[in-house]
Amino acid sequence: MNFGIEIVNGIGRMTWERRPSALTNVYWTLKTPKGSFFADTDFGLDLTGIDKVVPDIVDTAVQRYEQALAWMIDARKARAINVTGALASNNDRINISVEIIQNDGITMQFATFVEVGGVSGDFIFS
Repeated sequence: MNFGIEIVNGIGRMTWERRPSALTNVYWTLKTPKGSFFADTDFGLDLTGIDKVVPDIVDTAVQRYEQALAWMIDARKARAINVTGALASNNDRINISVEIIQNDGITMQFATFVEVGGVSGDFIFS
């Protein structure tokens, strides 16, 4: 999973060029529904249960993102992963910010969202 992600106007698009960046791993991890990857059913993002606003919905979403990306630390593709979340003012989505610190010290940040109802949004990279 080391194919490149090209960033145009803040939106990531996959390229077929090989690049040794953790960005591609993050993208594929979070775009793959947990349980759907044939080689590892624990791989991917689980958004089940994020279907209505309850007191711990933001914490649940943040934990799901952290769990999905934890393999990157185990595989030494990243040294740290920081995820934060906030409920949007109209309560229809959770805004997620992710910071990845690669083993080489390069920091990548991006933002995405989860619609309350379990739909993941596109990524905005910075």
